[in-house]
Order: sequence, then C-alpha cells, then structure tokens
Amino acid sequence: MAARQQRRPLRTLAIAWGLLATVAMGQAQAQAPAAGEKVPELLLIGWTLSADPVRYEIGEMFVNDMKRYLGVDVRHLTLESEAKEPYYRSETDYAFSFSITGLAARPWTVDPDETLGRFHSRNIYDGGTNQWGYNSPEFDALIDAQKTELDVERRRQLVYDAQRVMYEDVGALNLYAIQIVGLYNKDLFTNFVPMYGTGAFNFWNAIELEPLTDQRVLRVANVGEPGSLNVVQSSLGELEILQQIFDTLVRINPQGETVPWMVTDIQSPDPQTFVMTLRDDLKWHDGVPLTAEDVVFTFDYYKEKGQPRLDGPLRQIASVEALDERSVKFTLNAPSASFLTVVLGQAFILPKHIWENVAEPHTLSVIEHPELMIGSGPFKYEHWRLGEEIYVSAVKDYFAPPKIDGIRHIAYADNDAAFVAMRTQNADITSRPVLPDQAKEAENFPFLAISRPVDISARYMAFNFRRPPTSDVAFRRAVAYMIRYDYIVDTLLAGDGSNWNTGLITPGNSAWANTELEQFTFDPEKARAILEEAGYTWDAEGNLHFPADMGN
Repeated sequence: MAARQQRRPLRTLAIAWGLLATVAMGQAQAQAPAAGEKVPELLLIGWTLSADPVRYEIGEMFVNDMKRYLGVDVRHLTLESEAKEPYYRSETDYAFSFSITGLAARPWTVDPDETLGRFHSRNIYDGGTNQWGYNSPEFDALIDAQKTELDVERRRQLVYDAQRVMYEDVGALNLYAIQIVGLYNKDLFTNFVPMYGTGAFNFWNAIELEPLTDQRVLRVANVGEPGSLNVVQSSLGELEILQQIFDTLVRINPQGETVPWMVTDIQSPDPQTFVMTLRDDLKWHDGVPLTAEDVVFTFDYYKEKGQPRLDGPLRQIASVEALDERSVKFTLNAPSASFLTVVLGQAFILPKHIWENVAEPHTLSVIEHPELMIGSGPFKYEHWRLGEEIYVSAVKDYFAPPKIDGIRHIAYADNDAAFVAMRTQNADITSRPVLPDQAKEAENFPFLAISRPVDISARYMAFNFRRPPTSDVAFRRAVAYMIRYDYIVDTLLAGDGSNWNTGLITPGNSAWANTELEQFTFDPEKARAILEEAGYTWDAEGNLHFPADMGN
C-alpha cells in the first residue's frame, strides 16, 4: 500500500523555533525560521552505549547519514533513561527533534489500545504519553472507535486503519523488531515458562520454576536498580519486582489471555458494568484480610493522589463500589474493549489500612517506610540493600504458592556485568534481554539455556511535531529512507530481529499488527527526491534549506 502523496504545509513564521545548537536544559532560544533559511542543527535524544548499544549505534549512523546524504546537522545527545524526560517538556521548549525510543513490553501491552492510545491528542501535555505532539483527528477518531468496539473483528479493522494513518503520517518511524534473548541456569531450575515480550525472568517463572538442587532461592541478574518501588509512583522499570509483591484482579497469562486472578468470577450485565467476586482466601502479608473495601479504596486513592502510569487508563472508570465484603462493581464511562487487560491487568491493589494514613504518597521512600511494601502477592518484601539486592520471600500459603523459597534481585552495573554473573554461575536467570554477542557466547556454556520468546515491544524514532522541519510530513518521510534497516538486523542484532517499520504494533503481536503496509528501505536518493519535490533546496556546501515559498 503506497503512502499518501499529499504534503502538509510547514508551519508559518509565527511558530517559535528552539535554537537546538544550545541544548542545555532551560536555555532553548526562540527564533523564527525564514523562508529558504538553512535548516539549523537538530537534536537527537538517544541512548548511551552502556544502556543500549544497538540504539546507540543506530543514533551514530543516523547522524552521519543525515549529514552525508541530506546536508542536515544532527547532534546525538545520549542520556540515561531518567535524564531524557525534560527534553520532551515545556521547560526546555521541547528541545528535541528526534528521539530513539520505544514502548517496553508488559503483559497488558498485548492490547492495541495500550500501544496506539498513547499517541492520541488528548495525551499531549507535560508528562503525557504523547510527548511528541502528534495530532491527527483521523487517528484520534479511530482510536476512540476501537476502544469501545466490542466485536473483535470490527475492532481489528479499526486498529489496522489506525496503524495505516500513523504509517502514512510517519507519526513514528519504526526501527526494528528484536528477538528477545534471555538466559537461565537449567542445571539449577526447571519448569521454565517463556513469556512474550520479556527476558527470561517474568511473573510466571517466579511462581513456576522448580529447584533441582538444594538451592531454593532464585538469583535474578538485574541491570541497575529501581528508581523507587513506591507503588503509587511506580514506573515501568519497577514492575517486574512489584508484580511479585502486589496482586492485580486479573493477570495476563503467557498466551496473552486475560484471566481472573484475585477474583473467581467476572460478570458484565451490560457493556459498561463489571461485577467481580473476590477469592475467599485473600489476605495481606501482615495477616489482615483483603476485602472489597481494599479494591474500592485502591482505585479511589489512585484517582485522588495520582498514579502517573495509570492516569490515562483510570479515566475509563466512572465509579467503583463494594456490593458486599467480597463483591465489587465497576461502572465505566463508556464501553471498553481494553478495560480488563489495560486497567485491571496493571493496577496493583493496595491495603486500605496502610495507605489511608498516607497523605503525600509520592514523597515517601520504601526503604524508610517498608510498610508501604505490604502486598497480597506470592512474595513478601524483606529488604532492599542499595547497590546490592532486593530480597523477597515466598508466601507459602498463597493460593498459587511459588515452588522456590525466595528471590534475590541482584543489582549489576550493566549488561556485561550481568552476563559475567550468569557465566560464572553467580546468577541464575536474566531479567533484561542479553545482547546479541552475549547470546552467541552463551552457547559455549552447557548449563545455560537460551530463551527466545516472541517480542511485542515497540522500538521507534519519534518526532517533534511542534516545529519544522520535523512537523513536515515530507521531511519525516524523507527521514524514513535514512535508516539502515538491514544493517540493524543483520549486524547490530546479529540476526536476532527483523525489519519492522509499518504499523506501530510489532508483528509479534500477530492478532493486531497490520503487516500489509509497504516497508521503508534505506534509500538516500529517494529521500532527497522527496525533499526536492517538497521545495527544499541545497546550497553550494550541500546544506539543506527550507522551501523558498515557506509560509505563503
């Protein structure tokens, strides 16, 4: 399917341009581009070499190719994850032009609303998921329609159409689909459960792995440490640990199915109502019974205090009420095809008797306040030794008791250190995916089993839609032909991946991915032709200039 050939005009001279040659936070200078003016230096926010070697190398190639073939200077600013956010906010006048980013796979991201909905225009605000500023009424309408469409086939077509619109707009430029590789020590543990979109360690392995020796504590090789572990302000990077301690009403199983977990029964008398019955053997780790009042309190508390990860999903809920000690009724604002998976699948239930006394939850450290880690899940929080480990012990009277005695989440500085720990048998299972060269080396160690589950996480280049040239679809389409897709897969990923640059949903999520869209290729000549047709020019030194008729 060919892309739409219509070109959207560049924004007028009145739109502010942040002078991106100065990238210090808070120092973006406003300057209006003139017609025919040289395109200034643009800013690519990328990954450090130690954090993600593949995306670091992509950034380096992109910078070189943009200069060599298109005459555009791009600065590659590599940052750790937590340092990127200010560049997507008003405090820096949205200083970025491009960002090599993505959406990490979590169980609930199997639902397309979680991947696509983040680009809806209602999420354009500081801290919102649409930090790029993409705004398409056609896309928004399709996202709204699929969210309320309960017929699976009709919903699938709407999801396909939404991906088509994003593709034609080059709303985000998909880079690659990786084959996740994880490792575990098969001589020490058996009954391994692969889970799509994750490394070797996942919730199901935490409860299903069986020891083969007298070593009954699983040692997980983590790269880095969580930022907080405070469940009310938790980010995606902390969920692998929190989901062992805190429970959710439903879980997403390794096959991608949403199944009852804390509840025995889910009834939906009408499309906007869900009534659930809690198990009768639920209790908190301090022995207090868990009731429907805890569930009601949880959702009210998240809405009142704010949980950044849940702010969008919680908007679906009109009210939550306890019908009796074990029954809960959810009333939605509108029918929702994603409610069970996206909302209930990721909202950790809180103990009312602990959190009702916490007025300012976002300011508290769990190291200083370990009572905040009282959950109802299969593992109980024991300690967090900064720079060393987080330890959780198995809850043996849990309704699905773990087969191990506990888990040590050991902190390693980087992927290399974590791999050395696996190689030397100082760790038993990887949390983050191992690098391509490490996966190859692991074949030399017979005690290491290699896991290659399907990946559904998104890896893409995002654009700043707030200012030219990245606000211009012609420029973005030219950029789509400036990525060395084959080199990424064949060399950087050593074959553990595939080209994926059509819809936002990866081919691994086969139920929802639109795989009929035409693939982009690395083609600098085509990129230059697109820019030339759109009115861009080059000076004698080869530098790219805006169209001469800009703003007319």
